[in-house]
Amino acid sequence: MLGPGSGRGPSVQFFSFASGKTTTVIDIGIQPYPSFAVSPDGQWLLYTQADQSAADLMLVENFR
Repeated sequence: MLGPGSGRGPSVQFFSFASGKTTTVIDIGIQPYPSFAVSPDGQWLLYTQADQSAADLMLVENFR
């Protein structure tokens, strides 16, 4: 679950249905894109984030 955690930015949280408690797994810090994946064994979490909002593009014509 992405939501506010104990840090300054968004966090990944684990909700235990057995106890009804939420535990912060990691504070991400930078707003991630809205999708992420968890490994089948539950040991790894993969998410993407943009560190820059701009990019440099260059077109080179007749390059030899």
